Amino acid sequence: MPSKFSYFVFVVTVASVTLLTQFSVVNARDVFVNNRSGDDTRFGYNADSISDSTGPVRTIKRAIEIARNGDRVVLEPNDTPYNETIVLTRYNNSGSRELPFIIEGNGAVIDGTRPLPDGVWEYAGDNLFRFTPPIRTTDFTYFQIYDKLGEITFIKSQYGKTMPQLSPREWTLYNGKVFFMAEDGKTPLKQSDYNFVYTHFTSGVTLLQVANVRIHDLTVQGFQIDGISAFNNTDVVLDNVTCSNNGRAGLTVANASKVAAGFCTFKGNVETDVQMLPNSKAHLYACDIERTSGEPEQMVTEDSEDGSKGAAAVMRNKEVKQNLLPMPKSKQRTQSTPKPSQTKPKNQTTVDENDDPFDL
Repeated sequence: MPSKFSYFVFVVTVASVTLLTQFSVVNARDVFVNNRSGDDTRFGYNADSISDSTGPVRTIKRAIEIARNGDRVVLEPNDTPYNETIVLTRYNNSGSRELPFIIEGNGAVIDGTRPLPDGVWEYAGDNLFRFTPPIRTTDFTYFQIYDKLGEITFIKSQYGKTMPQLSPREWTLYNGKVFFMAEDGKTPLKQSDYNFVYTHFTSGVTLLQVANVRIHDLTVQGFQIDGISAFNNTDVVLDNVTCSNNGRAGLTVANASKVAAGFCTFKGNVETDVQMLPNSKAHLYACDIERTSGEPEQMVTEDSEDGSKGAAAVMRNKEVKQNLLPMPKSKQRTQSTPKPSQTKPKNQTTVDENDDPFDL
């Protein structure tokens, strides 16, 4: 028969866990970011710059360093994109099903491009110009340039050995250099003719071994490889997110990650818009994806060489009651059997806050 001491230990343990849980919920914080008025010497607990020491931080990277499990990083949108790359890792950047770690974009833009430095262009004859990419790598597979004044077209060189013929407003990579054919009477030396930017950062948002994370109302664009990359994650929800003009993919889901994306746009990325790698799972709900027609078999997937199970992509397009994808529900709730009157038919056409994004 258990002793009074055992009962005492049990009661104290339960009380401690309860208090710790309540403490963590009550003390979940907002960390505010403003890339104009912010200062990374602050702690970001106020949205307004009240004093030199109180107010938002300047970079998302600093906010993520400050944030703890279950916190919310809140971005201030303005005309200046956040020009940085961010990484969410492990416990501090995770949450619970009841209290997810959130990046609240509020319509802000994270941009991976930078203007070309002055004096990089060299004249190469006729209307042809060239420069050496200002990045520390010899692998230019996903390197991109963009003209902010108009569309330009990339022409791939055959095996990297033959310089292709270029027409005006076309560019290529050849022997480690970028070649661009200008229009008659125009030159990339004048910013009024061409306003070039290049993909400076590798990836926009990297999720590494995190759980119960939500990213909401954010645009991620102009990165060399991926807009958002997910590796070994559980229950990540993306909603109202846009990923465009990234070198490899708007979204890559890999290494046993489980991601739900709702009301998102993945368009205009160079190689593909959504890439599924082996053993990963994604539920794409009411998303605008340029290179698919709403069918899972048209997703870009790769099977592993050892024959292990490939990726699974499930796409849904339904009428909605709201434009916010719910977080996954607790296992106890999702496994319970609803009353007959509450059971939803298999051809359910609506979603609400009580749905689980992985069961839609």
